[in-house]
Amino acid sequence: MIRRIVALAALTLAVAPAARAEPVPAQVSPVTAGQSRNVSVGFGVGIEPLGLLGVSPNGFNIAQPGASFYVPIQLSPQLRIEPSIGFRHLGVNGGSDNAWALGVGGLFYFAQPTPTGFYVGGRLGLAHFSTTTGSGVTEVSDTATDFSIAPVLGAEFAFASKFTIGAEAQLPLTFVGNPSHTAGGTTTTTNVDRAAVSTNAVIFFRYFL
Repeated sequence: MIRRIVALAALTLAVAPAARAEPVPAQVSPVTAGQSRNVSVGFGVGIEPLGLLGVSPNGFNIAQPGASFYVPIQLSPQLRIEPSIGFRHLGVNGGSDNAWALGVGGLFYFAQPTPTGFYVGGRLGLAHFSTTTGSGVTEVSDTATDFSIAPVLGAEFAFASKFTIGAEAQLPLTFVGNPSHTAGGTTTTTNVDRAAVSTNAVIFFRYFL
């Protein structure tokens, strides 16, 4: 009888820790994490190869930000809102080329990144470009502000629970702003009606809090 009691006690001590152990949770992608909480917010960087080369996709503007900062807001596993801001400054022979851009995107995930996903959507953008040469009374500047709307198709890969990389193809329709030319303190604006369609690509790195 004593041997049976000792054996039963030993078996109980061996099984109890295993019964209390919790299973290790499976890795959850940043997008599907929205299923367990209302909103997921992150931070990202989008790099545009054409912008890094100083080339504007629409062929009109002189400078374009080569990279922008993005704030992905995952409202649900299928829906993301993504504001962005970017800027660029380049000094040239005593003058400068400058650009800043503001944007917002709405993305729909028809395949969630588990770990690879795909989405479609659209982005709105407002970009301001300016060039300046000389100084004082000899200063000459040119400015323009453009508005764009772009359908997008993208892919995203979640290589960790909070990190993703992705690529996006865009087809922006840009309404080119009326350029203003300032020389000798006098500004003249040329009224033009120009629109441009182009292709663009963005490489993304995103981190979710």
